[in-house]
Amino acid sequence: MSAVAGTSTAEPESSVDVVAEANAMLVQGKRNLLCGEIPDAVNALQEACTKLAGKYGEMGDELGDSYFHYGKALLELGRIENEVLGNALQGVPDEDETENEAEAKESDDKVENPEDVQEGSWEDDDEAEGEDTAEDIEDDTKENVNPDDIPNFQLSWEMLELASVIFKRKNTKEMSLKAAQCHLSLGEIGLEIEQYQQSVEDFQECLRLQKEHLDPTDRLIAETYYQLGMAYGFDRKFDVAIEHYREAVKALESKIASLKKVVQEAEAKGDIGDNLTDDVVDEARKDIAVITECLPDIRTKIEDCEQEKTQTNVKELTQEAMGVGSTTSGFSSASSSSAPQPIGVKKADSDKPNDISSLVRKKRKPEEGDGDGEKKKMRQENGTDVDVTTSSKANGTNVAQPQVEANLHVVVEDVKKMESVQSASEVVQSTRL
Repeated sequence: MSAVAGTSTAEPESSVDVVAEANAMLVQGKRNLLCGEIPDAVNALQEACTKLAGKYGEMGDELGDSYFHYGKALLELGRIENEVLGNALQGVPDEDETENEAEAKESDDKVENPEDVQEGSWEDDDEAEGEDTAEDIEDDTKENVNPDDIPNFQLSWEMLELASVIFKRKNTKEMSLKAAQCHLSLGEIGLEIEQYQQSVEDFQECLRLQKEHLDPTDRLIAETYYQLGMAYGFDRKFDVAIEHYREAVKALESKIASLKKVVQEAEAKGDIGDNLTDDVVDEARKDIAVITECLPDIRTKIEDCEQEKTQTNVKELTQEAMGVGSTTSGFSSASSSSAPQPIGVKKADSDKPNDISSLVRKKRKPEEGDGDGEKKKMRQENGTDVDVTTSSKANGTNVAQPQVEANLHVVVEDVKKMESVQSASEVVQSTRL
């Protein structure tokens, strides 16, 4: 009996020790998280979750806070790793580009040296590549089983999802607001991994829960509006982003107005000097200063969204103009919109090319005098030759006789004019002499 009794008393004591240790690790992890000691916070909170899960099960109500803070710590750790990797990989080519360049070089070498390529070598390479792919898939599957290789963002998302499920079990204001904070952090993960639609859904759920239990001027609601504006902005939905940014500004301005009212009422009542009143007034003034500093940043975000929207619209209009400008420049819209008319072309009767000699205008040779016409050459006094053709057939077409006579008449008149000019010049020269 004494042994049984001793065992029964030892079990509760050991369980109490586990819970106490887990709570101590939870407190330590929260402190590390606030102080920015993220790796230490992750280790402490992971230990707390492990101990509490062993005591209450993985879905125990007691694990809500531990899961939430552990997820927050993993989110911060993932952000730090992204910054470090981003700075380290600046100027380093991607693996895909390096592999493609290596494969292209190898293929070029094979083409340059065809004698080195044996029959069936390509097939052997394909088979080896297929075997390597299967082995890689098996290795990846084994590695994915290891929880230490799970990305921090993915593990953070899982912890926050568990925490939100646990908090939503109890329909109280406190638990609902905690669930809202879980969705806010889930939305931040979506921003980090560029899953903007999922991020918007989480932020909207957070806003819904906050509106049920908080005053419209609460800073938490303004923060959620701001995060929604960020998500929509990254998703290039600038109109909706601007709308949510303005809602955040509106909420903060309302909060400033309410805080100023508190300060003015305390000053009007003459309660300044009371310790409690002084604390409230000092806290209100601090909040006013902090919120006032936040407003310019949000207004800058609005201006950035408006500029991005304008640039996007200009770019789209430019692309549209370039797309239709080459087909409509210099023509009316009616002519450009009408369908092009086909050009009638007579098809050849056979595959042989047609004889087009009849379509070419030929110059008749002097020796080809067939009696059909007569060529006259008239030499002007200035040495210029004038050719006049009186052929009845010019280049294969009949020429009317009146037209030929008219041409001769013009030539004769020109010659007479030139002779008169020349005689006049001779008279002038003789006069000078």
